[in-house]
Amino acid sequence: MYIEFASLPRLLFIMVAYMVFGGIPYYWNFLDRSLSLAQNIDRIFFASDAKLNNEFNALKHHYNSRNLIKFTIFRGL
Repeated sequence: MYIEFASLPRLLFIMVAYMVFGGIPYYWNFLDRSLSLAQNIDRIFFASDAKLNNEFNALKHHYNSRNLIKFTIFRGL
């Protein structure tokens, strides 16, 4: 089986989106098909009214002390 050249951009979109959002359907629901992946990421994470603007802090609060070292490392990246 081979991947047709025409389907490569869609496959690449899915692969990169999966690296950013993981397999969490809640996050995937925010994707807008009319925008590029870069535009979606900007809109979802960095816009002034971004849906996931505070997601890191919410997760940090949820996992609090159990994964504090991991969050400290992640924040440093």
